[in-house]
Amino acid sequence: MRFWVLFCLVFSMLFTGVSGLTPALGADEALLRGVVYDEGQKGLPGVAVSVWDGKLSYKAVTDFDGNFTIRGLIPGKPFAIRWTPRGGNSVKVDALTFPAEGDLHLSMDYGSVGRGNVYTVRLPSNPSTGYGWTALHQGVAVVRLKENTFHGEGDSFPERAKTGRPGTELWKYEGIAKGNTALIFGYQRPWEKGTTPVRYHVLSMTVR
Repeated sequence: MRFWVLFCLVFSMLFTGVSGLTPALGADEALLRGVVYDEGQKGLPGVAVSVWDGKLSYKAVTDFDGNFTIRGLIPGKPFAIRWTPRGGNSVKVDALTFPAEGDLHLSMDYGSVGRGNVYTVRLPSNPSTGYGWTALHQGVAVVRLKENTFHGEGDSFPERAKTGRPGTELWKYEGIAKGNTALIFGYQRPWEKGTTPVRYHVLSMTVR
């Protein structure tokens, strides 16, 4: 009788994960960690996120701080993603690729600028690691890049920026024609050919 009770207890533990011997389904899968910002650079809640990898569709909704997480994308494979805010227009980009190893961080924000004015994209960066941001897709010709600089933390002089400290890359775009476009930036080491970015940033830009 004791043997039977012990057998049932072990059986239950193995198949319900009570003891921690059986990990949760998909616990070791790489994650797509994302965040969506509004025009004021605050987290945007309630944005419906849809990801398509060519075979399966994955869904998520941003939380109060604009964050979302998606599990199950195939490492090294391309995917498309669509953001749909409540009461707003959808933004879709494709030709993104999940890294072969590790998680992927994907930020997205909504921006707007009047013609003749300048909008600044601010992206966290650390050149001492060898990584930097590259404009992968400049969008349609409603904006024009004016300047790309790096500012180290606590440094007032851009020319002294690359001293090992982290900071912010500033990408300044001038609005030149009314319309909408999406700009895509990738964070990667330029000499590592054939690798995908470890981070993406998408800017949905409206020129008034």
